[in-house]
Amino acid sequence: MKIEKAKITPKGYMYFVQTQYETGVIQQDYEPWEVEMHEHEVLGNLMSGEEFYHSVDSGCIIGYDGIMVHVWADGYITNLGLCHEGFCQGGFLVDGDMWLDICRRYGIVVEWCNR
Repeated sequence: MKIEKAKITPKGYMYFVQTQYETGVIQQDYEPWEVEMHEHEVLGNLMSGEEFYHSVDSGCIIGYDGIMVHVWADGYITNLGLCHEGFCQGGFLVDGDMWLDICRRYGIVVEWCNR
């Protein structure tokens, strides 16, 4: 999915964290009045998490090409990041296999801005 000049109203934040034994997720919603006030204008391209992964895996996207502005999971802004094939951006970094597993569990969308 690629969309230009779109606007998204986030549901809130979803933080990925590493516990001692497994990866978990903590969700924190915006207050209702903040959701209405914080519409996000997409400046780059939106693509599915799987499409983004395959672009990185094939070498079409490398870290020097641009910046991963946001990673969305089911409408939530996340701290999720990808470290695969020399690409390493984001907050909570996961490898390619974990990224694809998370993509299967959540509707991951990446906002990618070229330099």
